Amino acid sequence: MNKFIKKSIAVAGAVALALTATVGFSAFKHVEEENKVITNEHWDFIGAANPADNDPTDASQYALATSVEACDVGTEACQLYAPSNGSPTNPQPDLSQPAPNFSSQTVAQRIANALDNNGNETLTMKD
Repeated sequence: MNKFIKKSIAVAGAVALALTATVGFSAFKHVEEENKVITNEHWDFIGAANPADNDPTDASQYALATSVEACDVGTEACQLYAPSNGSPTNPQPDLSQPAPNFSSQTVAQRIANALDNNGNETLTMKD
């Protein structure tokens, strides 16, 4: 019986330690995400490998721009102004974030608006 109690205490201690570590890590991750600096960037629309699959609402179809393009009104996506997802290895626009200068709408909502109206301040269009 004494052995059983010692094992139970050891198991309970290990479980408590694991829970404490998990909760501590989760709290740290939450604070880290809250302190994440959001950087607005210009993104060139590069489209899909198959042009028939081009989709301006797909973040993977954008590349970080090297310059700001002077895109006129048109029917094809040209350049997006949006926050980065913060990834150093695979940067993409974060379409779920509030749109720069339009905090009541997400980038995705502004893209939909641009596609319906031949462009806007978030997504410029070209012919």
